[in-house]
Amino acid sequence: MKVLSPDKAAIEAESGEGGPLYRARDGVFDVPDSVARRIVRAGGSYRATAFTHARGFVCECGFRALIRDRCGRCGATDLREE
Repeated sequence: MKVLSPDKAAIEAESGEGGPLYRARDGVFDVPDSVARRIVRAGGSYRATAFTHARGFVCECGFRALIRDRCGRCGATDLREE
């Protein structure tokens, strides 16, 4: 399951005490379901599957975002609705 980290803030996630360490790629963790639930419960991140049909916003740099505040890649604030 894929889990999205807002603004690519998290780069690693631990599956539990002594468990494997997962690294994010462009703010996306590809982890087993049980680990995804822990990451989401910890707060700040959300499951990618929850937004597969959501409309979003596009930045001039080409990055797509779900929140209009600012681009998670370049920081621009003038995103247009998709």
